[in-house]
Amino acid sequence: MVSTETISVFLKRICTGSSKMVPGMRSSVAFLPNSITNTEWARRQAILEKLALECPYIVGDVVRPSNAMDFEKDGFYTITHIAETYSDWKGPTGKDSNWPKNDNPMIVTAQRVKDGYVSIATVNYFI
Repeated sequence: MVSTETISVFLKRICTGSSKMVPGMRSSVAFLPNSITNTEWARRQAILEKLALECPYIVGDVVRPSNAMDFEKDGFYTITHIAETYSDWKGPTGKDSNWPKNDNPMIVTAQRVKDGYVSIATVNYFI
């Protein structure tokens, strides 16, 4: 597993355009799922960090779908997880190719109160 410090150094080098290898990493692509580019990994990581930081709820909160019809059908949910890093984000199928074109990934995992069904959603799906 790559340390947080190593990733921090790695991201700083991407931002500054440095092509030096990061100490302790054999290859900058070695830990990137499905071999997306370093720049794309850093961009997605920044998006996820921002979404998690601005997320209006925390694990344990009881929320409801913002759409009235979905709320009527599904009822309330309990937030069980919020992905804060790219490594933590699984996406709908766990593949990089499924990163949403609108850069609004599903980072919220919630369990439906009435039957325990687990859903993954975007931050703005619930209120």
